[in-house]
Amino acid sequence: MSNIKTTGLDKISQHWVNAKNFVAQLKPKVGLKLQKQKSGTYLLLQFTIPLKNSTSTRVNWTCNCDYTIEGINQIVEKAKLVSNKLSKSHSYVEFKEWYERNIKSELKIADDVITFGEAIKCVEDYFFSGYSQSYPRVNDKNHSKWNSWWSSYDSVYYQYFKHLPLKQTINFSDMFDVINSKCAGSSARNRCIQAMKKLCECAGIDSIKSELCKLDKRILSHRNPQTIGINDFVELHDAVWEHGVNSSTYTKRHLETRRRWLWTFSMQVVYGLRIHEVFAIANIDEPYTTKDNVVIPSLKDPNNTNMIIVVGNETCIGTTTKTGFRFAVPNIHPEYPDIIDRLRIKEGKLPDNRPRPNSSPSTIKKFFPNKAHRVLRSWQDELGIDPSKQLTQTHALRHLSNYIAKISGKSDVQTSLSFGHSVRSNTTTYMKRRTSQTAIDLLVSKTQPLSLQGAVALLKSISGNSNDISDGSLELISGIYGVDLSVVKSLL
Repeated sequence: MSNIKTTGLDKISQHWVNAKNFVAQLKPKVGLKLQKQKSGTYLLLQFTIPLKNSTSTRVNWTCNCDYTIEGINQIVEKAKLVSNKLSKSHSYVEFKEWYERNIKSELKIADDVITFGEAIKCVEDYFFSGYSQSYPRVNDKNHSKWNSWWSSYDSVYYQYFKHLPLKQTINFSDMFDVINSKCAGSSARNRCIQAMKKLCECAGIDSIKSELCKLDKRILSHRNPQTIGINDFVELHDAVWEHGVNSSTYTKRHLETRRRWLWTFSMQVVYGLRIHEVFAIANIDEPYTTKDNVVIPSLKDPNNTNMIIVVGNETCIGTTTKTGFRFAVPNIHPEYPDIIDRLRIKEGKLPDNRPRPNSSPSTIKKFFPNKAHRVLRSWQDELGIDPSKQLTQTHALRHLSNYIAKISGKSDVQTSLSFGHSVRSNTTTYMKRRTSQTAIDLLVSKTQPLSLQGAVALLKSISGNSNDISDGSLELISGIYGVDLSVVKSLL
């Protein structure tokens, strides 16, 4: 077994925890164990096996699985087999023979005896034996999350596999034809190569995989990410609404649809949501009660003074959100303190556009992003904006919100919690995508709030004399920093 690579270690560790939690539900009980040695890291199965005279013993047996995402998926499947066998076997000798034959042995498939169709089924089984947001996937079309899972499988693997001749014996030539159909140096070509490598891994064909590893996977062309500033967004928002109001062809229904989509894009700017996450907000009209009985008021409730929203695990059409459940708070630009009212955030309603009942899983998964793209395009066409200058990437609005959080003084930890990403992403990826003006604003602004001592010192500087500072000003400082008035006075 190979040593663990540091790249992706956190993802593997989380996958391991999820696998242990899932296997813990098996009966008879089977456990998973991680054993670290100088030669590498090994996965073991723990269980109790029968002995003679109605006795039993607890054992830790190897199972020929690596500490990788694929290896963890394999050990989960083997744990299921062991649990099932334990429920039927009462003989130590019989069980050990079965274990050596079915669990410890590594399945080898000759290159010339497996078809592309069979290999694709291996990848499908591998994918659906994994987890999504700590939830075990199930390849069952009746499952509420199946559409999202299949869409993910399609985008990573099947969109490339479907061009292979299913009944043809697996071979490098047909794989290369599919790979070569992608533009050289593109990310699509690189993803296609990775999918074909997974096909070989799951089918146990190392010879073809080694040939795939020799292909050039450098990405030479990248999609240029768009950026937008707060002034440009507000200007676009107001222009789109005014055009709709003044149009003689727009009915009340048209205006209502426009209002709802404007609110959707505004929520991205104010809360930093991905476009599909707007359709997963759980407290737009009704309060939300958490598992530990904390009640979050609805967005429209005056008592929701912090304007907290709840982003659920699923959208209103059943697709899963990228980072799952979380809370989010608004980001208010210092130059637009009235942005909540100006964008009518508390009056919001979701657009009622929905995919057709018989739509494919991929169509359903991409429905809201694709619809949002078309809506933005049509609005800007109406306004006569040059297509080359149009905003088409809704994710630019999420990045704008990240910048607003930064310039308004929020810490990276606060922003990361609200955005549902890591602090590292917040300080690297998200800081690269900004307009020239936002970069200048960040450089010249105070991105961190003043300390209590700094605020009192600034107040003294403005007043010129401590005796000239009004009680009202001191009470304001006391309220902002959440400290007793006597503490503020002691700093004068």
